[in-house]
Amino acid sequence: MSLFTRLTRLIARRDETPAAPQDAERLAVAALLVHVARIDGTLSPPERARLLAILAERFGRDAEDLLDEAGEADYRAGDLEALIDMLGHDADAAERERLLALAVEVAGSDGTLHEFEDGVLWRLARALRLDEGALARAQGAAHRVP
Repeated sequence: MSLFTRLTRLIARRDETPAAPQDAERLAVAALLVHVARIDGTLSPPERARLLAILAERFGRDAEDLLDEAGEADYRAGDLEALIDMLGHDADAAERERLLALAVEVAGSDGTLHEFEDGVLWRLARALRLDEGALARAQGAAHRVP
């Protein structure tokens, strides 16, 4: 069963109404970012703050609720591959690079890039069919973010 199907069912069970595909995609992106933030074992206050800002800016809905849902979805999915099952397949290269850039921002938002975070970013780039140049650009852009 694909991540899209599992997330759609998860959302539908919570609300007792069918979830729109875009809602499941939003949840998958948010869960992926949560996964990146928690890969080093903690969700630090700066990582949480950056996640909330990204979710509010990108999706325009209650970021706290989405963050809670994303945490549950990440836990249920279990690993990065399950989270990216639906991502990158329909998105163009620019959107896949944007997702990678967001993941880099979240990973580095606490001022430290842990080796687990670095590893998950490399795996994410490969899973999104992006090359080393895309990861280097995302990392360079993250260093310029105030």
